[in-house]
Amino acid sequence: MAYANTATQVRPNGLSHWINARIADYREAARRREVYRRTLGELESMSDRELNDLGISSASLRDLARQAAKMA
Repeated sequence: MAYANTATQVRPNGLSHWINARIADYREAARRREVYRRTLGELESMSDRELNDLGISSASLRDLARQAAKMA
């Protein structure tokens, strides 16, 4: 008895494109959240004197971390 083994190439359809795009969006958002979290942590670990030397007020730390995440 003979068996035929045929390999079919799977072509992405509209749904798989949509799913892949959502996965890429999620990964990008996760990467930006990590940049935000790391930047905010580093800024918050600085003393008031260090922040003043850089011309940064402690009230603007979250805004600066948000900007860093947008540029990442």
